[in-house]
Amino acid sequence: MKRKAYLKYILILLLPAGLLLNYISSLDRYATERIYSNFIYKGIYKLLSSATGRVPVSIAEILLILLILLVIIYIIRASLKFIRYKALRTMIIKDFCINFLAFAGLSYFAFVVMWGINYNRPTISEIFDLEIIPASVEELTELSEYFVREVNALRDKVAEDKRGIMYSEYGYKGVFDRAGEGFEAASKVYPQLGTTYGKPKGILLSDIMSYTGIWGIYVPFTSEANVNINIPASLLPHTINHEMAHQLGFAREEEANYIAYLTCKMHPDPDFNYSGALFAVLHIINEVYRYSPDIYNALMVELNEGVIRDIQEIKRFNKSYDGNVKQAFLNYNDFYLKMNGQEQGLKSYRRVVDYLVAEYRLKQDNLYRSEEKYIQ
Repeated sequence: MKRKAYLKYILILLLPAGLLLNYISSLDRYATERIYSNFIYKGIYKLLSSATGRVPVSIAEILLILLILLVIIYIIRASLKFIRYKALRTMIIKDFCINFLAFAGLSYFAFVVMWGINYNRPTISEIFDLEIIPASVEELTELSEYFVREVNALRDKVAEDKRGIMYSEYGYKGVFDRAGEGFEAASKVYPQLGTTYGKPKGILLSDIMSYTGIWGIYVPFTSEANVNINIPASLLPHTINHEMAHQLGFAREEEANYIAYLTCKMHPDPDFNYSGALFAVLHIINEVYRYSPDIYNALMVELNEGVIRDIQEIKRFNKSYDGNVKQAFLNYNDFYLKMNGQEQGLKSYRRVVDYLVAEYRLKQDNLYRSEEKYIQ
């Protein structure tokens, strides 16, 4: 019994140990990149994902269900003991708190070691050599017009159902099977996006997951990129690639969004191209709306009818699962992101616009230099 008690106290100490390790890794981001992200973490996720990837269903989902059942059983048993043994109530509460802290300590330390330190690596603006500068309304408008033309052209290349909504001819499993091709193509320009290990997986209980507002989740304990298969087909490819970006060790949400956009854009198939462009145009025109609703309305008019139908389907899907459960999970996600150094919380997702603007500037600058060289 004493040995068991000592083990619990050791597990509790893992909580401050994890916090300390996380803090130390934040002191030198480039050392973290070199030692952890490019060496230790790569070894962890290659080993784990190559093993869990052999299983067609999400191991993380099964483990989560079992964990929830075990927690429910434990709480019921502890409650019955509390009711039955009045004289031992103080000890029962103490034991409950110790067990909770031991579990929290082990979970947090494992999270930090197995993935969480990636929050402290350099930003991809540094890794990909992109200059992040706030955009003017004129720049946002110009970029929006570019993506409106892009998404309109790509919409004509994808299939649609009887309702006129975009869908994948391959089915969601076909989308999952082809996701890695975008990373393979992108790795020729960005070596950091090399081939992934272990295919992404659809959640069996996606309908329940939809009520949480979660479209995808990367689970570092099994190194699995898990995706809600209920979400609209138009954004499924981008969502899959977002979780695969997390699997590669890019923890920040805006960075995973940008990598998902890049790997969709460079994918050989039009459904991925369209998904990346649709994601980009939605975020950019929403950013424009913050500064000028009139320009936003003018941009929306330029979108073709197919794109409009897809946007309406996304809105319909989101609204159909609104409720207290979804709000609670959104609040938790906001808290989680802030606790891991993303000060803007959920607003971090929309910071992908900064990267899209930086890429567009770089493209325009290279075009200008090419024209200048040609004139000379």
